[in-house]
Amino acid sequence: MNQHEVFPQKNVFLAVVHVTDYFQALHNVDVAARAGADGAFLISHGKVRGTELIEILRTIREERKGHGLRPFWLGINCLDMRETEIFKKVPPDIEGIWLDDIGIRGRDPELRRAKGIRNARLESRWRGLLFGGVAFKYQEAVPPARLAEVTRTAKDFTDVITTSGEETGKPPPVEKIRVMSEAAGNPDLIAVASGMTPENVGAYRPYAKYFLVSTGVSESFTKLDPLRVRAFAKEVGK
Repeated sequence: MNQHEVFPQKNVFLAVVHVTDYFQALHNVDVAARAGADGAFLISHGKVRGTELIEILRTIREERKGHGLRPFWLGINCLDMRETEIFKKVPPDIEGIWLDDIGIRGRDPELRRAKGIRNARLESRWRGLLFGGVAFKYQEAVPPARLAEVTRTAKDFTDVITTSGEETGKPPPVEKIRVMSEAAGNPDLIAVASGMTPENVGAYRPYAKYFLVSTGVSESFTKLDPLRVRAFAKEVGK
């Protein structure tokens, strides 16, 4: 899928919903859609299994369509499933998959894990946008001297190179995103997935197209804040 056909705008705001059940997910998706987000990722954190999360996403899409609501981009991050298994389970019409780790860290010159994920994707019927984690939180750190090299390698394995700060809620250094953007050759290939807020996103807009946001636009771990979502959407749209 061509990402520019899906998201022709300069910058994209995807709200992240930590799912506990169907009704909680539906409410948060509705908040994100009404407050101006461009889409949302549903993510599991132990409250639901990956197979249940997939069904929740499908049901939300059907519910919104049945009520005549405008189409709203939805992706999924199944943390409890092996990356290669996700492509066997996810229906082909789900618009996005986010993997925290696509296996590119600079220590495996043969890129066996990355190639396994790519092959699983190619063998599946799924044709959505893949957001692949590179230099991501809670993983072995990529040395700054190798960051550009790792980023260039990742271009062959994912649609959107997705990175983060050191931990949940912590933004990455702007310099890190600048280096990755220049190495990728296009900021449209870069997503930031931690620590973004309405107050700081402006510094990152020149270097990344996608912003995957939860903590910075939420009342709690499982509840988006409509006012914060609206404020972030306004800043991203500038």
